[in-house]
Amino acid sequence: MEKIFINDYIFLIFRDMLTEAIDKGDCEAVIYLFMPDHLHLVLQGMNKDSDVIKSADLFKQKTGYWFGQNMGCSKWQKDYYDHIIRNNEDLITHIYYILNNPVRAGLTDEWKKYKLKGSTVYNFDEWSSLKNIELE
Repeated sequence: MEKIFINDYIFLIFRDMLTEAIDKGDCEAVIYLFMPDHLHLVLQGMNKDSDVIKSADLFKQKTGYWFGQNMGCSKWQKDYYDHIIRNNEDLITHIYYILNNPVRAGLTDEWKKYKLKGSTVYNFDEWSSLKNIELE
């Protein structure tokens, strides 16, 4: 995939489509982080009727249509990697890994400086570090 997520304009469009998709599946985005050529995303259901797969598929459908209309073709891979997070420790590990992806890729020297990220659950700007994070 070519480098698409390199500015606020496209990030904001896709963030808004993500928010709409997760609302329809009654989910939250624990974290989303757009790298230049891919997305890291952790979704969680808000109740027993939540549908994480519906949210992910709707997001891919809406953004795939946007790619087609604005770039001439769909840019997503056919499938996506999914993983069940079983406990807070596993969740912290995933959040830490995702937040540090731009650092490992050489896009920034500190995860807090990377702008193309967010959450419907947490305000990462308020986090002083990733150590001793207490999650609900």
